[in-house]
Amino acid sequence: MSIAQRAGLPEAFQTTLLILAVVLALTPYLADVSIGILKVPRLTSGQRRSMKIVGPLTVLFMLLLVVPWPALAPVSKLRLLAADATDTGEIDVAIKNDGTSAVLLTRLEIEVLRDRGLRLRPVLAPTAAYRLRMDDLAAGSKRALTMRHLLPPSTTERFVIAPMTNRALDVRLLLYSADGGVLSADVRLWPAHAPF
Repeated sequence: MSIAQRAGLPEAFQTTLLILAVVLALTPYLADVSIGILKVPRLTSGQRRSMKIVGPLTVLFMLLLVVPWPALAPVSKLRLLAADATDTGEIDVAIKNDGTSAVLLTRLEIEVLRDRGLRLRPVLAPTAAYRLRMDDLAAGSKRALTMRHLLPPSTTERFVIAPMTNRALDVRLLLYSADGGVLSADVRLWPAHAPF
């Protein structure tokens, strides 16, 4: 994030200021010339000398304002608050973004950790936003889904993942964000009253 972005200056205004700074830097060399809608005025020799110093300094200052600085980059702090299996076999997920910028979740992945060898519920006809077919996966196998889920800063989001299976499974849920963060949780896809 640049200083100008942090200050809330619109990108069009930043571009305009940068163009004006370049025109000021070129003024001593392009006296009495028209550049588009801009007309460079005729300068005296004293004005020309001062513009040879002021112009490049103005360009440097504007570049310092518009170039992104890593120290000003927005911070994202994702926390996985909960990842639980519902009685209908869906995974109920709650994520909190304690950061100062929005975070884009880009992928979710489910790995089968253990197959209990039982079929406890009918296959879901899911109404959730994210569905993953799991019936053909053996223990150790993974299936991923590309997603685009934006979490605004300082918010908590809740969504449901429907693994399309009737098998009793222990799975690992992985959620990847665009900034490289990964959230992980182990979830049991079987009812609490199951006989094991």
